Formats: sequence, C-alpha cells, structure tokens
Amino acid sequence: MAASDLYARIHDAVRDIPPGRVAAYGQVAALVEGCGPRQVGY
Repeated sequence: MAASDLYARIHDAVRDIPPGRVAAYGQVAALVEGCGPRQVGY
C-alpha cells in the first residue's frame, strides 16, 4: 500500500467526523484498516 493511499483513507475518515465533534487518533485509526494512532497524528 502506498503512503499516499493510506493518508487519503485517513483524510476520508477524518472528513466523516461531524462538525463540532472530536475523535482521538486511536478512534480514527480504528476506522482505517492497517493504520495506527501515530500514523493518524503524523
């Protein structure tokens, strides 16, 4: 998997968070297969 594909999937997951809501890096990582919280925060 290319890094750009991974970060595109992370961006899509973050975009799905409703306005005014928050999500921890770990919560976002749980939505993206093959991703860890540190990758979300990078």
